[in-house]
Amino acid sequence: MMRRAEIDGSALFCFIDWRNLPCIIDALQIGGWVYRGIIPWNKTEAARPRPGWFRSQCEYIVTATAGPLTMSPQSEGEEFQFAPGFFTLPVVGGEKVHITEKPVPLMEWLLGIRAEWQTVLDPFMGSGSTGVAALSMGRKFVGIEVEEHYYSIACKRIEQASARQRLMPAPVSAPLLP
Repeated sequence: MMRRAEIDGSALFCFIDWRNLPCIIDALQIGGWVYRGIIPWNKTEAARPRPGWFRSQCEYIVTATAGPLTMSPQSEGEEFQFAPGFFTLPVVGGEKVHITEKPVPLMEWLLGIRAEWQTVLDPFMGSGSTGVAALSMGRKFVGIEVEEHYYSIACKRIEQASARQRLMPAPVSAPLLP
């Protein structure tokens, strides 16, 4: 259903752990998306420990596009950024308000890969990190959240980000993480 709402060239990033990785890859392809690969996210030693076993330190970002992926710059003089195939960034610390909250710099990194991605849809908005990142980069944002509690939190964070954005002279571009 979501694929029909997207225009060709749109991208999808889905965070998932190892347990559901094969299922989400299959589901996206069945849904009409073109599977592009996975990006491992090393959440560092800040990740959840599991006594007597391995730390849950890695999460995966399944990538897909709606139709073909443009392999040339959209405008004259534009150059593509070459992003690493994995990245290391700690999870949100003590101020986390959602169990799966993503760091805003992580979301900025993902959104900053392609300049033409000017409208961002997050159908599972949670606490609004994607919306905060989109606004900080001067992008449009549409968020959906079914849990009223998290919807309120997300709206408050996005309103605060919007107020900060109005005070800034120009949109901030996302740096590529090492």
